[in-house]
Amino acid sequence: MDQEQPPGDDSLKAAEAFEQLRPRLFGIAYRILGSASEAEDVVQDVWMRWQDADRSAVLEPAAFLAKITTAGDQRGTVGAGPP
Repeated sequence: MDQEQPPGDDSLKAAEAFEQLRPRLFGIAYRILGSASEAEDVVQDVWMRWQDADRSAVLEPAAFLAKITTAGDQRGTVGAGPP
């Protein structure tokens, strides 16, 4: 018998996955940018993108979040490009 997940369960799992990976994401951004404050801004942007992502299509959250962290747009900013 299948049980329904409680409302918000996916959001809770997504938040837990992100928090577990946060130090790694910060480290990636810091190594690229060389600034702790800019790296934290990137991590916050990644969090926002993670909230908007179709997480049901994400097979490996660590790889997905690392890709978002390193992706840049035309201005050269980290974390701004598509995953």
